[in-house]
Amino acid sequence: MLPWHAAGTLDRCDAECVERALAEDSELARRYELVREELAETIRVNEMLGAPSARAMEKLFAAIDAEEMSTPIQRSSGTPELATTASP
Repeated sequence: MLPWHAAGTLDRCDAECVERALAEDSELARRYELVREELAETIRVNEMLGAPSARAMEKLFAAIDAEEMSTPIQRSSGTPELATTASP
């Protein structure tokens, strides 16, 4: 539960349980500090990567659109129908 506690994703009851355990067990507290350090480093490295370029996003959306156009859609009757881009 330590990684989830470090990330702040535990519910209140579980977080309180972890806090009590950390207060009572110095080895667990030491491990928790390692988890927090690893989380901070992971965040730092991911932030250094930056966001994908606008061109990469355009290519991805174009590929998704092309795939949607070529993939049959199942009708409720079970008969395949080609996807269309017609406006409502």
